[in-house]
Amino acid sequence: MRIQGGRVGALTAMLLLAAGACTSSPSEDDVVSLDSNAVRLTRPELKVAPTGAWTISASFTWDFCGERACFAFEDGRHGGPDVFGVFLRSGPPIAVQSARLTVRTNCGQETSLGDAHTSETGAYFLVQEVTRENESCGRFGSEREFSMASGQIDAVVTPAPGAACERDFAVTSLFGHSYGDAGRNVRVAAGRDGDNPKVEWGDDKREVFTVIPNQNAIYDCAGKAK
Repeated sequence: MRIQGGRVGALTAMLLLAAGACTSSPSEDDVVSLDSNAVRLTRPELKVAPTGAWTISASFTWDFCGERACFAFEDGRHGGPDVFGVFLRSGPPIAVQSARLTVRTNCGQETSLGDAHTSETGAYFLVQEVTRENESCGRFGSEREFSMASGQIDAVVTPAPGAACERDFAVTSLFGHSYGDAGRNVRVAAGRDGDNPKVEWGDDKREVFTVIPNQNAIYDCAGKAK
C-alpha cells in the first residue's frame, strides 16, 4: 500500500508541552521544550526465520525529563494518534505477512494490537494514546496511567517475489507524537519515493516531535547484519 497525503511534517520537529515544576501538576501557562531524547528507540533488529522470512523488531520507551517521565508533563492533553513503525530503506520491496505492536502503560498493563498499516517498505501503527487517573499507580512520578509508556513492534516480512536486492539496506524505526489540536489527520508516507518514511500530520499549526534512532541497522541481501 502506498500512503499519500498533503504536507509532510519534518522528522526532527520540536514538541512544546505545557508543564510546571517536576514535583507539581503541570500549569496551562508554563511551557517546557522537549527534544528527541524524550523517547528512546532501540536499534531495529532483523533475523532470518527457518522459513526464509525476515522477522523485524524494535521498541520505544518514554524517558525521564528531570524527576518525572516526559509524558507526565502533558497532563492528558493528547492530540492525534502516536505513530510507531519499522521500515526498510533502499531495500528490496517486501510483503508484510504479520505485524503486532505490544504497548505497555506506566502501571505495567499490556495491550497487543494487530491493525498495522503496511506498505512494500514496512509496517506502522497509529495508536490514540490516553491518560487515566490511577491513584494506585505512583510509578514514574505520576498518579496517571499513560497507555503508551513503552512498546515493541514485531513484524514478519518476505521479499516480494522476483524482487531484486542490489545493495546493503538499512532497517529503521519511526516514532511520532502530537498533542493539543495537532495531528488530527495523521498518516505516514511509507512508499518507495526516496525510501524515507515521513509523518504527515495534516495540521499547519501542529506542535509535534518525531524521533529516529541514531544508528540504523544495516543488513545485506541475505539478511546478515553488517
